[in-house]
Parts: sequence; structure tokens; C-alpha cells
Amino acid sequence: MKTSDIDRLQADGLISTEQHRAIIQHFQLDRDSHKLLTVFSIIGAVLVASGVILLIAANWEDIPRFVKLLGALALMLGAHYGGWRLQQGERHPIVAEALHLVGAALFLGNIALVGQICWSFRSRRPSETAQSKPSSAFWLTR
Repeated sequence: MKTSDIDRLQADGLISTEQHRAIIQHFQLDRDSHKLLTVFSIIGAVLVASGVILLIAANWEDIPRFVKLLGALALMLGAHYGGWRLQQGERHPIVAEALHLVGAALFLGNIALVGQICWSFRSRRPSETAQSKPSSAFWLTR
């Protein structure tokens, strides 16, 4: 819905001047929309989240398990907290949404990281796996 749509409704006599002002104020149509800023903040949020995830992944072997879990959780909660604080002030809503996007991306990264922490599989050759834990397929092909 745009301001021009509301202006047209008033010009056609469907709404009064007071209703016109109330609709524009309720939907905050009088604020300027910064589409370019929105696009840049989305791209920036994706790049920041990717950078954090890649930084953790690059140093994965050197980080202790507890620090991995605690650090990833702290980064995610910190991004969401920053977005929440900026939304409370209503001064930077686009940046707040970008921080929530970073938090959501870090949540997905945390799922992958916790999956690796809890179920760390060691890579083996298929022949070693079949010999160490025989399966029905192994017995059938014998």
C-alpha cells in the first residue's frame, strides 16, 4: 500500500481527511523507504554471518568443544540482542532486521556445528567400516 493509493481513495470520496491521516500514520506511509539501504544491509548481514561461520570452521580443530558451543551460542544471542535493542529505539529498524538475519544465519550454522560436536564421525575407508561393523549388506555380498 502506497500513499498514492490512500490519496486516490480520498479523492474518490471513499474516506475523509481524518481517515486519510489515520491510515497514513497507522501504516507509517509517511516514512521514506530506503530500498538500497535494505539491500545493502541484507547483503552485509549474509557476509558477516558467513565470515563468522568460516572463521569458526577454519579454526575448528584448535577450539575446545565447550568453547565452540559457548562461543557460537554467544555470537547468535549477541546478534539477536543487538537487533532487539535497535528495534526498541526505533531509530535503525533496517539495521535491527539485518542483525536478526545475522542471528538467524548463525542459528543455522550452530545447528551444523553442534551436529559435528555431538556426533563427530571419524572418516574410514569403506572396507574398514564393513569389517569393523558388519552389516547385512556386507554378509550378502560375501
